Amino acid sequence: MVLSISGCWGDGNSGGFSSQEDGVFYRPKAIALQADAAGEAVRLFVVNDDDSLTSCGLQPDGSMAACSNRKNPHLAAVNHVAIHPGTQTLLFDQAAGASLTSCALDAGLGLAACQPSTDGGAIQDARSVAFNASGRQAYVVLADSRVVRCAVAGNGVLQSCATVPLPGGLGRPATLRLLATASGEYAYLLNSGGDASISVCTVSPSTGNFERCVAERGNGVFTAPSSMTFNPARSHAYIANADTNSIAICGVSATGGLVSCRNSDGEGTFAAVSALSFDPAGKRAYAANALNSTISVCTVASQGGDLNACSVFTIEDFEYTTDMVIGTRQGGLIAYIVSFSNGAVYGCPLDKAGEFTSCASTE
Repeated sequence: MVLSISGCWGDGNSGGFSSQEDGVFYRPKAIALQADAAGEAVRLFVVNDDDSLTSCGLQPDGSMAACSNRKNPHLAAVNHVAIHPGTQTLLFDQAAGASLTSCALDAGLGLAACQPSTDGGAIQDARSVAFNASGRQAYVVLADSRVVRCAVAGNGVLQSCATVPLPGGLGRPATLRLLATASGEYAYLLNSGGDASISVCTVSPSTGNFERCVAERGNGVFTAPSSMTFNPARSHAYIANADTNSIAICGVSATGGLVSCRNSDGEGTFAAVSALSFDPAGKRAYAANALNSTISVCTVASQGGDLNACSVFTIEDFEYTTDMVIGTRQGGLIAYIVSFSNGAVYGCPLDKAGEFTSCASTE
């Protein structure tokens, strides 16, 4: 099977770029972008539906090259992949097998040794992983809704894990996000099981445990919170609702609380948002719509964080995305988007205004 990776340079005048790799992608479902010390994107990692891992180098214009696909016996039923900011290791959370697997990278940023990262079985059936601001602690949400806190070793392996005590009445967390601000660090637990709430907790700087937890319901705009993203300024939170074509927008208070929450449908363009990203300046938001295989591009209001002037971008042959990342390459921005059904990954550079241009026709 010939699987294509296609894209274009953002000024719309270069004719774009495209390349083909034989058999390196199979229904890609998760994606991570490796950056160097200067913040330049240097390598792309893609998890496929058969749990193989595809690694691609990036050319100066952002196009993918020298892609390789490998199976690893430690990887099974992978949900997500994260890159530790300090150790530069890959961490896979899984619904089966070892539950968490850490993989080191070789000098060329290729995949090297992989090993289970379960602290002797303390971690089973991981659903979500987040690192604290220093990168020295990892928080893992398990399928039974427990949260465990682990130290991150120098090789990226999690160790010395302990269950984080949670106050009663806070629901059943399925996903966790962390946010560091000038006033402290906060944990946001997105609850499942019909409880449309987000538990907001202060992270103790001394113990790493959660304190002063409050169940936030966002004035009723949280209906089925499934994912959460913060803008680059960390002033607003954006929560996708799994049961509606909407994103809840909330301000983040000085104490980490979610305030002034309201819903946005992207001016009618959102359709089961599976991923949301921002440009580094926080002026543009990009929402991947799983329901109709489009990308919504919205301007972000400087005051209030509302998503305005949303337009729809359609990529030819693009079918069902589950993940998207945006990185910097030679001063320009480029979006990498997985297309699950047709087994492709698209690289789409953005123009100076942050818009998609000649990657494909817009409908």
